[in-house]
Formats: sequence, C-alpha cells, structure tokens
Amino acid sequence: MKSKSNEMSSLRRSCFFYGAAFLIPFLIFGVMLFLLKITPFGDNTIAYIDANNQYLSFFAYLKQNLSNPSAFLYNTSINIGGNFFGIFTYYLLNPLNLLILFFSVGRVANFLLTIVWLKLAISGLAMFIYLHFHFKLSMFKVIEKRNAIWFDLVISTAYSLSAFSIIYMSNVMWLDAVILLPLIMLGLEKIFSGQRPYLFGLLLFYAFVVNYYTGFIISFFCVIEFIFLILWSKVLKQVNTITLRNRSVAAIITGGFSLGLASAILIPSYLSTTGVLKEPYRFSFDFMYNLVDETRGILGGVPGNVPQVGPLIFCGMFVITALVLFFSSSSIRGDEKRLWFYLIVTLIFFSAFKGIYLAWHAFAMPNGFPQRESFCLVFVMCQVAAVSLRSDLNISGRKLERILLVVTALLILLSKVESFISGRTLVYSLFMMAIFGFLITHKNLSRFGSFALVVLAFLDISYGVWMNWGTNQTQLQVSVFNKYVDTLGSAISDIKRDDSTFYRIGISTSQSTNQPLLLNYNGMSSYTSTQPTDLVNFMAAVGYHQNHGWTRWSNYSNGSTRAMDELFGVKYRIENSNSTLQKDFNRVVASVGYDNVVNNLSFKGRLISNVNNLKIYRDTDALPLAMTVDRSALWGNHQLEQTSNINPFKNQNLIWRSITGDKRNLNDLARIDLMPTTTSAIKKYRVVANHDGELYAEFPQVRSTLISQPLNVFLNGRLISEYRTEGENGIIDLGNFHAGQESTVTLRSSDNKPIEGMNLDARAYTQNSLVLRDGRKLLKASGMIENQQIKNNHIKLKVNNKRSQTLMLSLPYDEAWKITDQNGRILTQQRAVGTLMGIEVPTGTKMIHLVYEPAGLHAGILISAVSSLLIIGCTLFYEYKHRVQ
Repeated sequence: MKSKSNEMSSLRRSCFFYGAAFLIPFLIFGVMLFLLKITPFGDNTIAYIDANNQYLSFFAYLKQNLSNPSAFLYNTSINIGGNFFGIFTYYLLNPLNLLILFFSVGRVANFLLTIVWLKLAISGLAMFIYLHFHFKLSMFKVIEKRNAIWFDLVISTAYSLSAFSIIYMSNVMWLDAVILLPLIMLGLEKIFSGQRPYLFGLLLFYAFVVNYYTGFIISFFCVIEFIFLILWSKVLKQVNTITLRNRSVAAIITGGFSLGLASAILIPSYLSTTGVLKEPYRFSFDFMYNLVDETRGILGGVPGNVPQVGPLIFCGMFVITALVLFFSSSSIRGDEKRLWFYLIVTLIFFSAFKGIYLAWHAFAMPNGFPQRESFCLVFVMCQVAAVSLRSDLNISGRKLERILLVVTALLILLSKVESFISGRTLVYSLFMMAIFGFLITHKNLSRFGSFALVVLAFLDISYGVWMNWGTNQTQLQVSVFNKYVDTLGSAISDIKRDDSTFYRIGISTSQSTNQPLLLNYNGMSSYTSTQPTDLVNFMAAVGYHQNHGWTRWSNYSNGSTRAMDELFGVKYRIENSNSTLQKDFNRVVASVGYDNVVNNLSFKGRLISNVNNLKIYRDTDALPLAMTVDRSALWGNHQLEQTSNINPFKNQNLIWRSITGDKRNLNDLARIDLMPTTTSAIKKYRVVANHDGELYAEFPQVRSTLISQPLNVFLNGRLISEYRTEGENGIIDLGNFHAGQESTVTLRSSDNKPIEGMNLDARAYTQNSLVLRDGRKLLKASGMIENQQIKNNHIKLKVNNKRSQTLMLSLPYDEAWKITDQNGRILTQQRAVGTLMGIEVPTGTKMIHLVYEPAGLHAGILISAVSSLLIIGCTLFYEYKHRVQ
C-alpha cells in the first residue's frame, strides 16, 4: 500500500509540474495582454505586418472552405487563380487551426490570438517534458538536485517566451517548430541512448506536415545535433565504435523515412514555389550581422522587423547568468564545456555568414523577418542553462565579482563602439546577473531563498516579454475589423445569392491585397509567397499594379481600364459612397497602409442594389471565364513589355488585337502636358482627349523606387481619387470625354510635402469605345460555349463546336491542368497572350473537362505510400529482433 501511495504522490507531483509548465507562460502572456488592452481584455489585436495582410485572410478562407477540400488544391480567389496547395501546407495544416470553427470571420483576429496563446503555453510544456526526460537518459543522467524541477520550470518558461517567440509570434505557423524542436531532440537523444527511434521519426514527420519550411530548419539543426551527439558519445561516454555506428545508422534511416513519409506534402509544396523569383544563391562570407547585433540579441534589444539584425535569442537574464556560470565553473569537465561551446559557435557560424546562413533556408534568401532559425540557438542556450543549474558550480564570491566586472567592461566597450542598447537595459541586465549569480552559486540556499530565486526568475522572464513586445505594432482593432467584414460580407452574399455563375468582383476598398480570400469571392488581388512572378508581372503589365520590383502582390484597387475589367470577368463592383462608413473602413485599411479610395470609375455598370450603404453595380458586358478568341492570341512563351517603364496601354492594345483579330488600337494616345505650379506639393496637367471615349491617365514611377506617399487627384477642381503608389495601381479613370475636350488634372500631396518619385512622364490614353464594342461582340459571337461549370480544381465546359477553334480562359497557364474531351482524349494547353490558358479545340468537341492536380502531388503520394510500407516492414523486423535479443 505504501508503494502504491508513493506512486500516486509521484503522479500528482508530475501532473502539477506539467500543468504548471503550461499555465505559467499562459498566465504571463495573459498579463501582457491585459496591460496592453489586447483582446480579450480590450479592442486591440496582435495582427500586425503579415498577420494582418496575409494570415487573417488565409484563416478566414480555411473556415469558409472546410467542407470543400478541393478549394485547397486550386483557388480562384488569389489573383486571377492559382495553385493553393503550397499556401495550405505552409499556413493551415496544424490541427489546432480547426478551432477556427468556433470563430466568425469577423473575429478571425481573436482566433489568431487564441492559437498564439495556446502555442506559447504548449511550447513551455514541450520544453519541460524534454528537460524532465533528458536528464534521465543514460547519456545525460545526473544526480537529481534539490529544486532542480523548479529550475526546469523556469527554463521551460524562458524558452517558450523568448525574444524569438514574442517578436515573431504573429507568424503563428513558426511557433509549431518552437513546440516540436525539444521533443524531436529528445527522440534523437533516445536513439543515441539505445532506445527505440519512433518518437524521433514520428515527430520529424509531423514537423514537415504542419509546416514544411520550419520542418526543413529543424531537420538542418538535427544534422548539427547528430554530429554533436556522436562527439558526446565518443568523447564523454566512451561508447564503442560498433554501437555508435548502429545508433547513427538508426538515426539516419529514421530521418530518411520521415522525409519519405512526408513526400506527399513536401514535393508539391516545393514545386508550388518554383515560379517565384528568388535571389540567386552565391556563396559569400558577407556578414549577416555584427558583434554588436549579436550582443543586442542576447540582451533582448533586437527589433524583429529590421533587416540584418542578430539572432532573436534573449530568454531572460536567469538563463544568461546560468550560461555564463556554466562556462566559468571549474567543477564542470573541460571536455563537456568544449563540446557545448563548439555547438553554440557552430550555430552562430551558420547564422553569421550569408553563404552558409542560407543553408537553413534551402539556399533561398528569406524575405523579411531575419534570423528565423534563432529558436534553435535559444533551445541550446536553455539546454546549457539547465545543465548548469544541475551542476555543483564551484564559483567563489571573488570569482563571481571578476565575472561581473569582465561582463560590465565588455558591454561598456561595445556601447562605445555603437549605441546598441539603452542605459536602463544595461543597468538592469548587470543588476539581475549579480543577484542571480549570487543566489545560484550560494552553497546552502534556504528554502525561502530558493523560492525567492524562482519567483525572481519568473518576474525577469515577464520583464523580458514586456521589453520584446515593444517591437510589435498592434494597430488593427477587433470591433472595426468585425464591422468591416460584416458590412462587405453582406454585400457579397447579396451578389452570390442571385448569381451562381463564375464572375469576379471589384471592390473599391481593400483591407489587404488578400481580401478576396478573407471574404471568399473571386477577385483580382493577392499577396502570397507562392504567387508566380510571371503572373504578377503580367498583371502589372496590363495595369493592375505598378510593379516596383516587389514581386509578390497584385492589387485590383480601382481596376485597370474598362476593357481589361471586362476581359477578366469583373461583373460586379462594390463601392462605398457613405462618408460615415468611409471613416470606419479607413480605420481598417490604414493598418496595412492603404487608403479607402474615392470612387473614380466613370463607368461602373448598372446600379442593382444598395446593401449596408454599399452600392452594387453590374456590368452585363463582362466576359465569361472561357471565350473563343483569334488564334493569334497563342503567343507561346512571349511576354508583355515589363521594362522599368511599363506602358500598360500599349500592352492592352497588343492583347486586344491578338484575341479579337481587330488590328485597330484599343487605346489611343491623348495629349497631356505638365503645367507650371507655385509649390512642389502640387503637380498640374492639361489633358486633351483625342476622340470620344473613356479617358485614362497614369503617373508612373521608375521601377524599384517605391514611394508610399498619399496623394489626392482632382479633375477640374473636383476630387476624383485618393492615390497611393504602394498598394494601388497608377491608372486613373478621368471619365467619358468628347474629342478635343480639355481638362485639368491636379495631384496634391495630402501632407503638403513635395511630391516624390514621379520621375517619369505622365501618360493619357483614350479607350476607343467602338473597338471595345466590336471586340466584345467577336468574343461573344460564336456561341461555342453553351454552359460553364466551375468548382475549384474542376471546370466543365459544354460546347457546340462545328469547326476547330481556339479557346481562352482568364486563368493563368499552368501545366498541372489535365484537359480532356468527352471521350477522354487529351487536349493540348498553350499559352494565350503569354500568360493565360489557351486550348486548341478540334471539330466535334462537345464537352471539355479541366482537372487541376498540383504538380508533384501524385509522385509525392506514391513515395509516401512506399515509405509507409517500408516503415511497417522495418518496424516489424526491429521489434522481432529486439524481442529475440
């Protein structure tokens, strides 16, 4: 009975500490939310930078399509359509994301906070589990010291709330790696301790599944740790060569199986990014950061959104002090200190030099958010700190004083080189190091002293969280975002209720470039890491965005020209003309730097509805998704003009001539002259229409000179548009003019500062309404397509084809489409106007089926299936052999 009672007591104690490992970081983070009045304790959110303009939309799309799995293969809400698989596997595969079911789309920012909060707490629990079992393994077993489990609790909390986790917490998918790293390392250490390899294999596989990118970072760290464990086994534990060889082979095979098992995710995800322009890899010893940056990172003074900063590794002065004491103690074996030192130096080496640093990221330079692998170094720092706190540190008071003097001198010296950290932070760091050093090295610390040490350590971690939070900008508010989503969502629902055909919607207000995903409609805007560069350039070339070298977004804004909007099937347009609603909307869109643009299209279509003060217009001339075109539209790999001075009007002429066969110009050059002004905050132009029709003006900048300056555009003294080069296209619709009619266009900076960046000549073109009308008739005339059924990755076209014709879809060309007729015969896909999908349809075709399967998905599934069989076979053999032995 006594033994059973002891077991129950031990179980209760374990449950208490496991619960504490989860709850303490949960509560510390909750206190920060309360102090900063962030939801649920206020109206602010943690949705900033990419979380605001990308992740909220991705999660909203997940919620609205959970019952429609094919929507995660191909998507017509990103740009004009594209492969969604890479986005799905990068951002949305974590099972915790199913909690989105309990949140409305308007409350998706609350969902983001919920999973961040949970993941930070779970990472504390994961680290505690690692430490609890790590020191029980034969390789690392030490004598259990009094208070050691409390120190583990402090270390695990410090790990979960490190600078990396707090500064990058809005990148919620990266927190999965923070959770999984300690557990995967525990699995690898189990293999080198002679135990079964299942934990390592399963968790590494899971890491690839929930986020293939951070899974790659973890696997690279596994290679470094693998070498470290070989050296540890040989140098410190004197493991014989045969045993070490067998354990190393077991680790390699297990890692290989994990990679193979995850191939169904990895291969198509990787291939989904091949069309994205990347900086070519060149080996170099250029520094990613300097020594000052590294020191700033250790002390917690690194802003996360500034390029070329040191690793985000601050995890409290308690950990740093334990780390310093470990390498200062004479009672710890020199070989052990050297091995840990080599591991830390290796990690810093791989993060410091550009040519080697890129190995963490599959040799592609990350775009923003530097040093994304920092959590690996945080983990090692916490490992060493935990070892230090379990060791008998032979450090006298005099030696401790010398250590503090050396650290002080070093920090003062660095501060003279560069003002790298505030005086307050410097004093705090040294003061806490002195207190922690004294308490940790005290030989006979009382129970009260131990309690005070632990409490002080938790307070230190909390202060670090507060200090690191200063780099995050919380601008978006829950209430205004919810109102925005509900208001626009109602208007979109009104359209969908009455029209089930395929069409695109243009909205004058954009919360972000990913708004079509947020509100689940077919739009023409997108900002994703997997969007093909050729498609972005094509959209820029026809006037939907001034491409300034940032090749990941396209933005509909107020459209390009009437002809282009109709070509891409923009059948509905939603505009906000209510001044009160404009103010509410501006509070949402301003958080990502855009404007609630004034309605400036003179042609909107016919007003059909007014929902929540939003006007809905319908253009019955908008073309369908699929249309018959002239064969001259098949250009092969020829691309539109995409120079530093793109002229979208000329590109539109080329496209219109190609698809219609009409050799007349769609857009004709009008006269535009710069007029003298008395202030540099104003630019005035005289514009004269050359014939009747829609008159457009463009005020371009040189490519790669992105000036985000808000401007107001006036036509004859009347405000017609708010204009910002970043996030909006540069084509302004001036209205319908008669031949020879003259007008004055004025650009005025909103802040009365000199207008910058417009260092190219302005353009004005009149769109020929006769050419547009005749071309539209040609594209609609044949009646070849009788019915179009579109559902994500499956399109069915019923045709009446009495002669061979050329079909064009306003979707991007993608070789992953499989196209067949009613008899299963494969039809060849070709590039239309350089970027869109063209199909040569032979005589007698009655039905065309298009099915999209992401490139590499079939091969990935096959490799995963073979890997599964091999894993089952090897597992059975391993267990049989183990049982026999």
